[in-house]
Amino acid sequence: MKELNEYVDYLNHWIKRNKCSIKTPYTLATKVGREEIACDLNMDMEPENIYQDGEIPKEIGDERFYLLNKVAHQLTKLDPTLTIYEME
Repeated sequence: MKELNEYVDYLNHWIKRNKCSIKTPYTLATKVGREEIACDLNMDMEPENIYQDGEIPKEIGDERFYLLNKVAHQLTKLDPTLTIYEME
């Protein structure tokens, strides 16, 4: 769960840093919160986002995918009703 909690912290930090006042903080405590996290995770795991449209080395993209895949497994273990499309 460490990676999942770090991912949620990252998302909340991003909201604060970019002054997204209309967005409430992400939370694992509610079904809606977990669904919002899954939605962002699905976007983050798309190949063009993982590899930043080919602008980063494959090794770095692979490491990012490995980490996000771990997050996806932790999230779906917490809430099996969620679907993460790029999860292996």
